[in-house]
Amino acid sequence: MSVLQAFGSGCWRWILLAAAALVTVVMLMIVGCFVTFRGAVRLAFWGTGPTMLVAAVLTAVGFLVCVFTAEETKGMTLAQAGGEPESATSNDEQSLQTD
Repeated sequence: MSVLQAFGSGCWRWILLAAAALVTVVMLMIVGCFVTFRGAVRLAFWGTGPTMLVAAVLTAVGFLVCVFTAEETKGMTLAQAGGEPESATSNDEQSLQTD
């Protein structure tokens, strides 16, 4: 008896989804190994300073991509995105605690 016979015809979507997830995880593991090895080779070839500079630039680019593409926080300040009231001051916080 096959899986499709056991669980019905709607099961094939879940099988494809699981297969796609498996392929994605395997590819990420392979890329992770390659990037880790390449980082060690780059560190040995270039030295510490340039390697850390490249890492800092990649981190900054990733940060900017996140800031400009995150739809749920677009147009918000950091306080608003964190769920804190933007106009809260120390006096407001003290009055909230005494109520």
